[in-house]
Amino acid sequence: MKKQNLMAFLVCALVITLSGCKKNEVKESGSSFNQDPTKNQSAGDGLYDVLGYGYDVTGRFANSESSRLQALDIEKFVAQDPGSYSPNSHVEEYFDYAIGENASSFSDSLSQKYTATSGLRGLFHAEVNASFASKNNFSSAYAYARVSKIIKQKSMKLYSTSANLRDNYLTAKFKSDVVSLSPAELVYRYGTHILTDITLGAKFDLNYQTQTTSSSRFESAKAGLALNGMFKTFGMTADISYNKNEANSNFNQTLTFNSLGGDGTKGVIGSLALDKSTITLSIADWQSTCNARNVALVKIGKDGLVPLEDLISDPAKSNEVKAYIKQYLEDHKVVTSPEPPTPPQYRPNPFSNTGTRVGIINYDLSTKMWYPSNTPMLTAGQAVYTNNGQYLFTLQTDGSLVLYRASNYQVLWSADSMGKGGRYLFFQGDGNLVLYKNADLTGPVWDSGYTAPQNGYNQFLRFVFQDDGNLVMQFDGGTYTDILGETQTNNRVSSHYRRL
Repeated sequence: MKKQNLMAFLVCALVITLSGCKKNEVKESGSSFNQDPTKNQSAGDGLYDVLGYGYDVTGRFANSESSRLQALDIEKFVAQDPGSYSPNSHVEEYFDYAIGENASSFSDSLSQKYTATSGLRGLFHAEVNASFASKNNFSSAYAYARVSKIIKQKSMKLYSTSANLRDNYLTAKFKSDVVSLSPAELVYRYGTHILTDITLGAKFDLNYQTQTTSSSRFESAKAGLALNGMFKTFGMTADISYNKNEANSNFNQTLTFNSLGGDGTKGVIGSLALDKSTITLSIADWQSTCNARNVALVKIGKDGLVPLEDLISDPAKSNEVKAYIKQYLEDHKVVTSPEPPTPPQYRPNPFSNTGTRVGIINYDLSTKMWYPSNTPMLTAGQAVYTNNGQYLFTLQTDGSLVLYRASNYQVLWSADSMGKGGRYLFFQGDGNLVLYKNADLTGPVWDSGYTAPQNGYNQFLRFVFQDDGNLVMQFDGGTYTDILGETQTNNRVSSHYRRL
């Protein structure tokens, strides 16, 4: 699979103009997967596709990559009971959503879409892993959301009981394997369930991962997906309600996206880091190629999964398979990693009062600076980045005032303010930096400990968030600059780390 760095991007399956964001990439579609020999190759055969085939619910979600060998004789079923076979060629488009405050709840939101798996937890491990490039590390620091734009071309459904399918429509090979194979071998060949209701067409999955300072992680993930992912990046309008303010509480946002079906040479596959991205993309070229001749499995009906053990007539063997699958699902479940440890506490006055005098310092106009003001420097849930996007200064909703390295969210400095109710950070007229509970400057919970030494001095004070990550209080003397205090986070952890 070819990878295109956006800084050097010239030709791609997507016809777009890109700039900046060297961490973002868009990939060409059309590469082949290394498929297991037990997996079927019937997808796209133009007849029944994967209807009646096995399916593994620890794998990809509504994707033929997770289908297995054929268990049901569909031709026999259609010939003997055509009235119970329901094909539908009505073309339609719609969005389908899945949202979770962490990886486990996101997985559960996928499971809830099917009757047969609604009571199970942690399914579709391979889907979560691939969609968010997590490499099995599902940190609870992140919330997850997905929207799938589904372009349905046709669907096929069997109206039948599992007992009827078991007694009359199993393939000879499946019946033979049930007798001769162990439960583990059966699951390896046929998966955990059998498909009886499928939709074919094309699908575009947009996966959104974020950290947030909001106390409502579900709502912030939904809002971030709808506003920052769908609308700002792809120009799509979500058909779900959301609060735009919740999207503003998100940071460390990543989009991964991929198309399925349609013309593979026009496919759209890639990823974007959203916090500093101004890139806009389009799926129009790919979508225009989607038709009934280049379909893929894109959806499984709510009642379209029959448990494998329900198709085994021998009660003892059925129970053995059921027990094996229960443990198999447990062994392959999505597990959310614990929250990272609370950042260590720092001394109440964390600024190093250097008193150093240097020459004139000229900053880029886009460098983040603050001057004494009656307007809050930060309010709870807000964050600012250095001009180069490498460092993040935020007032979290738990009251923590924290300076992070943006690439990995390493804590470089923090005030001793967690859980004290601070919601408004003011750079006061007297030069003091104070965190208050209330917007009317009442209820102080933390301050920098610095005030202007004499009248008139404060008008030349400023806080500068430098590109090296240092937050510096300065006095601009016109021909010189006094460094009055700093967090000492210039590309390093503050020297006040863990000190009282």
